[in-house]
Amino acid sequence: MIQKRKNTNTFFKIEKSLFSKLNNLINSTERRIFFIIAPYHSSYLTSHKNTLVANNFLLKLNKHDNVTIIDLRNFIEADSLFLNTAHLNYKGAITFSKKINELLTTNLIYDTGYGEFLNPSSSKEH
Repeated sequence: MIQKRKNTNTFFKIEKSLFSKLNNLINSTERRIFFIIAPYHSSYLTSHKNTLVANNFLLKLNKHDNVTIIDLRNFIEADSLFLNTAHLNYKGAITFSKKINELLTTNLIYDTGYGEFLNPSSSKEH
C-alpha cells in the first residue's frame, strides 16, 4: 500500500466556487474558526506534486482574523499508527486526539490570538 502510494502522483486542486463559499462563510461570522489538518502518512504527503498550492490555500484561509490553522499533518510518523496512507488506525486516532486535547487543555489554542498558523508538530509521535 505504501509503495503504491509512493508510485502514484497526486495533486491538490482548489475548487474556486467552493473556496468562494468557504470565504463567504468565514466572513459571515466573528466566531473563531479552527481548521485542524490531521496527520497523513509520509508517503501520502510526498505523493503530492504541488504541495505549494495546498500550503498557499492554508495561508489564504489564515489571512482571516477569525481563523486559526492547526497543522498536524506531520505529527505522526510511525507506520504502525496508520490504517492506510491517508487514515489513522485506532491507536493513531487516540494519539491524535490526545494531542488535540493537550492543545485545548494547555490553552495553546486560546493564547495565540486570531489569524494564527500553528504547527505544533515539533513533538512528533514515532
